[in-house]
Amino acid sequence: MSIELEKLNTNLKKYIAIIPNVLSTEFCKLAVEKKRKWYTAKVGNNVYDPDMRNCSVAHVDAEEDKIFYNAVAKVYEIYSNNFMNLTSSQNLGESVTDTGYEILRYKKNEFYKCHTDDSKSDPRRLALSFILNEDFCGGEFQFFSSHKVAPKIGEALVFPANFTYPHEVLEITQGTRHAMITWIY
Repeated sequence: MSIELEKLNTNLKKYIAIIPNVLSTEFCKLAVEKKRKWYTAKVGNNVYDPDMRNCSVAHVDAEEDKIFYNAVAKVYEIYSNNFMNLTSSQNLGESVTDTGYEILRYKKNEFYKCHTDDSKSDPRRLALSFILNEDFCGGEFQFFSSHKVAPKIGEALVFPANFTYPHEVLEITQGTRHAMITWIY
């Protein structure tokens, strides 16, 4: 890797943030234990590609929706207070639009290969992932092919959802990983 590219990656890493204590451990435990109808996760344009993304997705219920909505608002406020240059077009007093919430389940040997979260047909500003459990191995986020990030239960990972943030969820080697995801427009 060239020196210039390494310097750019180092500068980009500062916009990848873990926000602690967003969701309570008790809430996370209940979310993981809740009986859900699971669907096969798809990639862009609703395509099933198990070589690219191999995990399951489920919808949240109305009670969880309210809790996640408040958690997203908290994360957005903290993140925007630290990185106003990324959110200057939207003041905190204005409403923030997100995509809604899904629970992801990654079992042993499941993964999501390197991708970005933005496209012309679905422009997103920020990506958020809330980790709901810790009793698994593997499953770290990896950015720029080498920068691993492993949020803990109740923490939120937030980063710009654009082409400069290619990332992946590494293969689960033991246990099952649960997370809630959303994107902010």
